[in-house]
Parts: sequence; structure tokens; C-alpha cells
Amino acid sequence: MVRYDEVGSISKKLKTFFLDLDVTNFLIVLVGVGVFALLMGAMNQSIVTAQSVVTAVITTVIVYVYFKKEYSRKIKKLKLKNKLLKKDSILDELCASKKTRNTKLCNNYETSKRSFYNISNMLLQRYNIND
Repeated sequence: MVRYDEVGSISKKLKTFFLDLDVTNFLIVLVGVGVFALLMGAMNQSIVTAQSVVTAVITTVIVYVYFKKEYSRKIKKLKLKNKLLKKDSILDELCASKKTRNTKLCNNYETSKRSFYNISNMLLQRYNIND
């Protein structure tokens, strides 16, 4: 087993993080750096004290933990439902091509799939699983 807790692995992880960075994550990083720079500038100019920053960070962490505990079950149920709905079958892949899309098999499959989703949604609503 290879351990990656040395300094070299940190650089590899950072390199991978920045190479795989898409636009939304990049904007989030920029906003975080901007907020950090504004806070540091405000503390240097004595507009905001370090004590108020620490209080704000503690409050933010407490609110995060509260909401995570409050909605963790709902999020798990939604993740499970999303995971089940994302799985493609062999027929989905087969009916995706232009050659086989309009065949009788694909038409029957699409009708059956639509019926399955309707029944699944009705059962989820009946037993309140989708909340």
C-alpha cells in the first residue's frame, strides 16, 4: 500500500485539483480568495476585528452543522433516487443509435420505460419516499 502523506503528494494533489478545475469551481475559488483578501484588508485597517471574524466563522460552522443534520436524510434519499435513475440499461444504449431508434423493440421499450417511471413516481408519492 502506497502512502501519500509526503510533501510531494500535496503538490500532485494541488496540480490535479487545478488541472481538473472547471469554470464554476474556479469562480468559487476566486470568490473565496476575494472574501479572504477583503477580510484581511478590513482587519489591517481596523474596520473589522479578528474577534468578529472568528465569531462569524464559528456561527457559520454551527449553522452548517445544523442544516446538515436537519436535511441529511432527505439528501440521502434524493441521492439514492438520482443514482437509481442515472443507470442506463443496454437497451438505452442500443436505442440511442440512429439505426435502431425507430425499431419496434425500441418503441416498445420507450413505452414500457415511461410506464415504469409513472408507476415508480406514483409509488414514491403514495409512500412519501420523495420528500
